[in-house]
Amino acid sequence: MKETLTSGSPLFLENAKPDEDGLFLIIKTSTEYKFRLLREGNTLQKVFCQGCVATISRYFVTDKNRTRSNSGSCRDYINSLKPEDRRIREILDGRDEATLISKLFTWQVLVRFDSLSGRIAIDPW
Repeated sequence: MKETLTSGSPLFLENAKPDEDGLFLIIKTSTEYKFRLLREGNTLQKVFCQGCVATISRYFVTDKNRTRSNSGSCRDYINSLKPEDRRIREILDGRDEATLISKLFTWQVLVRFDSLSGRIAIDPW
């Protein structure tokens, strides 16, 4: 799947349907059968509209370390963060988490799941 997505090849969603809870899209022709559906929520969108730095500050940086950065560069902001401020500080439900990951991806922010906590963590550039 990773190779397909990074190559820019089309991903065919033939016979795709949501699961019974409406959280995942099930695609029988893929080796990975489930894809998490994203949520268009007002709370997330309000934060996203403030930009990359504000989003990372809101969801990752602890209150005591939070500063108001006017830097236009999200990369510089991420690289200035302490390691503990690169791990998400609040647990989001699955759809909000997937939507946040997707938005960070569009901003070219690399994230992974921390091997110890299982929480989203930002990889520095």
